Amino acid sequence: DGGIPAETVKQLLSSADPAVRAVAVRWAVGTSEEPRAIAAVRSDPDARVRAAAVEAVVATERDDALEAGFAALFDRAPDVRLAAGQALGRRGGDVVPRLRQLALAKKGQEASGPLGALAFAGPEGQAALLEIAHTHSDENTRGLARLLLGMDPRKH
Repeated sequence: DGGIPAETVKQLLSSADPAVRAVAVRWAVGTSEEPRAIAAVRSDPDARVRAAAVEAVVATERDDALEAGFAALFDRAPDVRLAAGQALGRRGGDVVPRLRQLALAKKGQEASGPLGALAFAGPEGQAALLEIAHTHSDENTRGLARLLLGMDPRKH
């Protein structure tokens, strides 16, 4: 299959070097080490590793990987939030209901992760953003949704 053996991936995931772990989480998908890659989304101390892990694991069909992706939308590092938004958005319409729910439950900066993911989620994501731009209880969140739609954030 052209992959790295699971035992090698296991050793690489334990490296002290974040650059090595960032590569290893990508190779872990589809191996017995995949659960460690999913865990790295939430627990690796280095944002580069968390970003690489979320990009790799969200593409899988695992529910725990998807949940890690949703959690990464609220990561303290902007690069991780962006990686999660792009990875989840690539999933398209199947994640829109959950992203919409998360965006409606948050406001302002806290809503930026789910809103950004909706912007990447195709027509269904755009429709949810439009709804949020008109109905969210928080003015700043409505403005961000409008901005992501290419609209003037100050106009209602």
